[in-house]
Amino acid sequence: MFLTYDESVSFLKEKIQKGELFAFSRFGDGEIAIMLERKWVEKRIREAWGMSDDNVVADIRKVLIDTLKQTDILGILNPNEDNEHHLPFGFGCFLIPYEFLTANNIDLSKKIIMDHQFTRSREFGCLPNLKKIILDKPLHIISPYAPSVAAKFKDRMSNKIRFTQTSMKTEFINRQASLDIIKNNIHAEELVLYACGAGYKDLGVILKNSVGVSSIEVGATMDAWNGKLTRPWFAPGGLQEYLVLGE
Repeated sequence: MFLTYDESVSFLKEKIQKGELFAFSRFGDGEIAIMLERKWVEKRIREAWGMSDDNVVADIRKVLIDTLKQTDILGILNPNEDNEHHLPFGFGCFLIPYEFLTANNIDLSKKIIMDHQFTRSREFGCLPNLKKIILDKPLHIISPYAPSVAAKFKDRMSNKIRFTQTSMKTEFINRQASLDIIKNNIHAEELVLYACGAGYKDLGVILKNSVGVSSIEVGATMDAWNGKLTRPWFAPGGLQEYLVLGE
């Protein structure tokens, strides 16, 4: 069911070379907990993101379910992947029950499935290897850290690189206005790398359908590229310290 890391590299490279559109969306424990209405994650959303509106969690849940239905490439935890950089998570919180899929009319049988940690692998997350996948494709980085990450990329890569900076919070009140700004900033020839939180999980699907570009959601890899040690495994000596870009 899952592509291996080597197969994932080959698949993405071929899609990019041929100009075939795709949206790659990743689902980790947080996204799955929101979809399954786990109370701990609702509390985290309100506290960490400063949201008091009771409808926010339901809105994010709808975005996630719609993304799960529409994305071409799905990233979820592969418990069988054996790589030096693969973290030893407990699997329970990363599983999407079959009953949930059927209840929400979600069919995963025709989707390409990759390990959601692939974007944190050496094969993808290290810029010389990323370059081998995207070749000379112009990039557009979308993230709260976009200006800094774009500057680091420009120092290390020859690709044309542009960016759109987003808010640190998932602001559903201004969601459509934010999406309109992003869409208007994208050029048709660009490949989008984005990390905007669970509330914009559908961004890749939206950009594919409305602008005609391919997108890869990279998640916390964007933090590491920005030099932010937001995960313990990004720290010196950690399993994924190779992702962290300095000045």
